[in-house]
Amino acid sequence: MGDTYTVLLSGNDTNGRYCLIDMHIPPGGGPPPHRHDFEESFTLLVGEIEATFPGGEVDGAAGETLSIPANAPHSFTNASKEIARLLCLCAPAGQEESSPKLAYP
Repeated sequence: MGDTYTVLLSGNDTNGRYCLIDMHIPPGGGPPPHRHDFEESFTLLVGEIEATFPGGEVDGAAGETLSIPANAPHSFTNASKEIARLLCLCAPAGQEESSPKLAYP
């Protein structure tokens, strides 16, 4: 996929309440449809994404935030011609422990 995820705050930093991940997604990149048992929100800093989740599809642009409830199937794709950058907040923490592609600064 070519996505680059960097953990900015782990559950160790927040007493398990949440983690914060800096996501860099190349054009056409993004995760395939998936679900997990924690809530997730994405704040788009740069670029545009097309997200699919229960209730339909949405286009997101820089400055917008999308919220995904726990156990809701979802995916998104970078729809722009530049690397999209998102901040992903997961609550409670744990995502940063289970994904081998996450890096720590």
